[in-house]
Amino acid sequence: MSDKFVMDPRVSFVTQILDEIEVGIIKIPRFQRELVWKWEQQRDLLCSIVEGIPIGSILVWSTNLDNITSYDVIGPFRLNYETDNTHVSQQMYLMDGLQRMSTLYALIKHPEHTSDGSDLSNYQVYADLESNSISNMFLRKEEIIKEGNNPDSFHYLPLKVIFDQKNLMRFLRSIPPEKDYLIDKADDISIAFKNYKVPMIPMRSDKQELVTKSFERINTRGTVMSEAHMLNALSYSPEFELLTSIENLNSEYLEEFDNDSIDQTFILQLLKLQLGKSIYDKNTDSLAKEVNEKLLRDIFSGIQLLLRFSMEQYGMSSIKVFPYKLQALGVCHALVKYPDIDQAKLNAWITVTAYTSAFGTTARNSESALNDWLMYLKTNELKWTLNTKPSVSLWKDNVSFRNTRFKLWALAQAHKLDSDKGTNFAKDFHKFKGKILKKPTEIKDKSKKSALYFISKEKNFSLADLNPIDTEAMFLNDSMLDEIKCQQFEEFREQRETAIFNYEVSHIFTPAANILKLTNYKIEN
Repeated sequence: MSDKFVMDPRVSFVTQILDEIEVGIIKIPRFQRELVWKWEQQRDLLCSIVEGIPIGSILVWSTNLDNITSYDVIGPFRLNYETDNTHVSQQMYLMDGLQRMSTLYALIKHPEHTSDGSDLSNYQVYADLESNSISNMFLRKEEIIKEGNNPDSFHYLPLKVIFDQKNLMRFLRSIPPEKDYLIDKADDISIAFKNYKVPMIPMRSDKQELVTKSFERINTRGTVMSEAHMLNALSYSPEFELLTSIENLNSEYLEEFDNDSIDQTFILQLLKLQLGKSIYDKNTDSLAKEVNEKLLRDIFSGIQLLLRFSMEQYGMSSIKVFPYKLQALGVCHALVKYPDIDQAKLNAWITVTAYTSAFGTTARNSESALNDWLMYLKTNELKWTLNTKPSVSLWKDNVSFRNTRFKLWALAQAHKLDSDKGTNFAKDFHKFKGKILKKPTEIKDKSKKSALYFISKEKNFSLADLNPIDTEAMFLNDSMLDEIKCQQFEEFREQRETAIFNYEVSHIFTPAANILKLTNYKIEN
């Protein structure tokens, strides 16, 4: 065999790679690290796969050497090396991609054979089918229990059944008929993982020192480039260097803001939008031919307007306060193209796409929602091309600041108070969040159901201190107050949930839909 690497890239299903790891066709050499990724990194990987975002290639060393020792476990899970692999002509070892493949093996493959006495709590992960945001979709079992919910309910798809057709079907059958939309969502998630592919690059050599040297470079010298660095290299000229220009424009346009949330990914996505490309387009060569100083300057001018808009609307100059990050992207693109655009249209689009979870399902729907907005900016007509019709549902679940729909619900309370009493809760909301959400002293129910909570800055909040204006502003009436006196908290919740939802529909969503001339929406009470 040649001493030099021979690269023969091929594209493989993740399921196939995990199967080959399990039975020892691909092994993990002892000079590799074990599974060290933190939960946040693992969750980001899961989100990327559901969104269809590339997670990078994996490198595999193919060799005739028979003296390479390897691990027989991934995390707490023993690998099934009893399988006969005599048909494999050469042994293969996983060189780069261990953390990604180990995460998927432990969380989704999740085999039954484990090391004795292993703690599996960190590897029991679920997809919240009611989540309206991909970034908040994946939860560990302990997180679900901590929020007072049951991980065994039909709301939570266990990732370990995704590759197990029998148990997946059993789970899908547990979903009641009136919740059939959850079956579709579970199917979408399952298909996203089953159909996901990654490039696999075999490196063939019988020189172990050459391979370990390559491994050291990969893991300590940053051989794998980010998209921004790759674009910087491909677009470089004596007159233009992308990363230097970004740094200079950042100082010129954004010095007045706390702009930690404006990362390179956001800037690159804006570049793609301005050039009429998909935000998920990975054709860096094509992008490098069109990027220039003027385009970057236009983008930073738009980001400046975006952060001023954010400060005015939300009380903070950050893209993190938008219900979804892609909404900030859409608004910024609009401000680049049309700096004098009516802000009522921007707010209306944010409201409609937030309440309908347009950006909270799949990457395809997110891109469709963004493309619909781009077309609206040109035609002043919003055509809804997502694969689900726009609908708004009543919020009746637990307090959860991870959930976009809950935050909209809480903001509706803040807007009502501001409207009736002249307060400033809506702008303060993102600064204080849970600090201004209180359960009154009269409510002894230990439930975390949202309708039991009120917006207030009072330390010991009591309903007895409310005057008639306060009562109206907080979505209360005599009937609800009587229910509280009688400790009928469930009846109270239902009445208040309906009152808040009716306000959201009549005072927030419908006016926004009217501005956009959107009529084919559904209200689900």
